[in-house]
Amino acid sequence: MVVFHDQKLYFKNENAQVLISPMDMTPSPPVDTVPEEYDIAVASYLFEERTGIKVEKINNSWAGLRSFFEDGAPIIENYNNSGFIWLAGQGGYGIKIAQSMARIATSVATDTDMPKDILDLGISLYNLASSRLFNKDMTAVKTKLA
Repeated sequence: MVVFHDQKLYFKNENAQVLISPMDMTPSPPVDTVPEEYDIAVASYLFEERTGIKVEKINNSWAGLRSFFEDGAPIIENYNNSGFIWLAGQGGYGIKIAQSMARIATSVATDTDMPKDILDLGISLYNLASSRLFNKDMTAVKTKLA
């Protein structure tokens, strides 16, 4: 998989074809999304420009909604301490971080320590709590993404 530093394109081999994504972050309400012709054209253009490989044919296209929080980090919450574990804000990385998020969610659900290898990375429950996005008076903290 190749992800460009500017987060405007990724591509990878998939079933003897190339999957290309423009990694767009166009705001959208929750909808049954469909691929936009413009986004397909942008992905094709960026792929050709950055690799020198011509896109001859689009065999298939799809679109998905990605959720993000202002600081770019996901959230894991034990909603109202009810045992309902809420995971959100995984953006375009959900598949890549799913195993670690599931391990953390398990520790939250069972009220046990987070896995040591994850703690060793400097990740804490505070880093993943929605409260990190609010001041003490519960007003939203504005952060700037780098």
